[in-house]
Amino acid sequence: MGLFDLFRRRPPLRLAHPELGELEFDARLQCWQRDGFEFWGRNDVTLVLDASPAGPTDAQVAEVRRLAAARDELLPRCLAALRPVADDIDIDPQFVVEYLHVPSLDGTPRGELANLGFDLVGDEHYIYGVQTTDRWRTLQAHRDD
Repeated sequence: MGLFDLFRRRPPLRLAHPELGELEFDARLQCWQRDGFEFWGRNDVTLVLDASPAGPTDAQVAEVRRLAAARDELLPRCLAALRPVADDIDIDPQFVVEYLHVPSLDGTPRGELANLGFDLVGDEHYIYGVQTTDRWRTLQAHRDD
């Protein structure tokens, strides 16, 4: 191994998951990601799963499956939570889901913090989201620059 071999980038770790599709591991963030994930009727959602290089856990896959099935109940609750954080917008807010972040689900506070990110059509300035630490029983909306 030569000196320059130390600086050579390793190819990204990839996983072909039977339910989640082609995932790529981000070693810096310690998560698996996939762009173009189909979720809640959209096929361009970014999926992020906090997991080790071994891959997503069975609990995380089950959570993605559960959330996908909960669209009719959860989406209206998310949209209702988002409206107050966009109350200064002059247009009628039209939110579309942009990303789904599934934490490690390990029982720690950080391991339970899940997020759904939304784009507000016509607003290029802010990023909107809804987060939870109790598997989507209570929701906290936010808007970030």
